Formats: sequence, C-alpha cells, structure tokens
Amino acid sequence: CNTTSSTCTKVRYYYYSSGSSNYYIELDEEANIEEAINNMLYNDNVNRYNSSIKGIIDAWYRENMLNKTNMLEDTVFCNARNMINQSTNGWNKDGSLTTYMNFKNYTSNNDLSCTNVTDQFAVENNKAKLTYPVSLINNEEWYNIYNNSLKTGAYYWGLSPRYFDDNDAIVRGVIPVGTLYYYSAYNSYGSRPAVSLSTGAVISSGSGTESDPFIISE
Repeated sequence: CNTTSSTCTKVRYYYYSSGSSNYYIELDEEANIEEAINNMLYNDNVNRYNSSIKGIIDAWYRENMLNKTNMLEDTVFCNARNMINQSTNGWNKDGSLTTYMNFKNYTSNNDLSCTNVTDQFAVENNKAKLTYPVSLINNEEWYNIYNNSLKTGAYYWGLSPRYFDDNDAIVRGVIPVGTLYYYSAYNSYGSRPAVSLSTGAVISSGSGTESDPFIISE
C-alpha cells in the first residue's frame, strides 16, 4: 500500500528495481498481477487506440495505394506481444525485480507463428483491426529475407516489440546499412510500409531493382 495505514484504495505492484529507481503499476480494478498482465497484453480490448505510426502509414496508403487494393491480400501482420520469460521476470509475482519483460521477438528467429488473436492485425479482425491491408514487416519476416533488401540508408521501424525496460518500450528496427537493431519507442524514425500481393497478381515486367522495379498487374 505504500502507507502505514492498515487499509488503502490502491495497491502498488513493483516489477522492476534498480538502485533508487523503482517502477510499479497500481492494481486498481484488477484483482491480481496475472489479471493486470492479461488486461495489458491479451485482453480483447488491448487495441483500443491507433498509434501515431499507423496514422502515417494509413495516410501513405490513401495517397499511393488506395486504387491498388483489389490486387492485395488481407493478410495477417503479426505484432507478437506474448512474453517468453513470464515465469522469471519482475512482472511475475515470483520473478526477479531486475529482469525485463521479454517478448517473443527478443531474439531473431524464423518462427512465423502468431498465437494471440489480438496480435493478428488484419482488416477483417475486429480485435486487431487495420484500416487498410498494410502494416510493417515484423522480426521473423526480416529474419527470413535478411539481405540487402533491408538497406535504405535510413533508420526505420519494424512491427515487433523486443522487451519492456523499466518504463521504456524497446522495438525492433533497421539501421541505414540494413542491419536489424532495436530502439526505444521514444525515438522518431521512418516507416517502410509492407503489403501482401493477392494470388491473382503477377509480375508483368521488371527485375526488382531500384532502376528497374517490378511491375505488378492482375
């Protein structure tokens, strides 16, 4: 309760401690820490708000891709937020107060599974709804295509969270030379929208280079 009184209206749950810095959440309506974690990561209403980067991507799509929607697939863009160390980190009541919350994409891997419906972002998924069939590339997709195609000469964001560091969210990204990295969500970097072609779309010409891009037709 953080008080000498025998009763309190809110209980603080400390999940990370480092020196004089302590980080906590307040258990208000939740009955316990497991319920608080569920409400934060897996509950049906976790996707209540649009992010700033989603607004930027949607604006790009409306300007450049809206008349091409019939050539695209409403595929799943997986923003995997399931924890890989829930039993040992500070968010677990028996865990360590010096261990961060690590998400599925803490390390590079080629596991394309997406277990939580609230992480399966798509136009037709009301629990993780996209406005248009466009999003960002996630960590596993990068890992599977890792080559010079990632290089743009700029920093840009990916879709995958990496870990939650005291009061800071760390997210996967790409540096100018095309190497996978990770950054605090406080930073302002670019976005590189991705789409999925429908089964009826074909490459009619082009070699896929910057000077000779693929031309897609139905």
